[in-house]
Amino acid sequence: MNQMTNQDFDCVDNDSNFNIDLSYLKEFSHGDRAFEKEMLESSVTEIEEKLLLLEKYVNGKNYEHIKAVAHSLKSLMPILGNQHLYQCFYKIEHYEEEMDKSFIEQYFYFIIKNWNEIKRKVEQKIEVYSIEYECVLP
Repeated sequence: MNQMTNQDFDCVDNDSNFNIDLSYLKEFSHGDRAFEKEMLESSVTEIEEKLLLLEKYVNGKNYEHIKAVAHSLKSLMPILGNQHLYQCFYKIEHYEEEMDKSFIEQYFYFIIKNWNEIKRKVEQKIEVYSIEYECVLP
């Protein structure tokens, strides 16, 4: 069984964990701020739901479902612009069968620990969009 090293947790152990970069979303939206706000709101809701599902599968040690949910969560990360969580979900999705499966639980708890701060930053961005929207209303 492969042992995990500190390098395995590089994606969860640095100050840039909480950065969000909305450049992908802005490019995708072609400047439609209302669409960007809606995408952020729906992504946060979807991530919250999928994290609950992931927790269920992690607790039940259902590794095939864990990989599927991690893949789904990974694909939401470009919208939030958080490379940290993208890398974590990628590593969970691509774990090798011969590896120590406890690393999945470790990654999951690192993700949960960091998700609340990332979510807070995204919600701050959503609030900015809301304020901007209120300013342009007649």
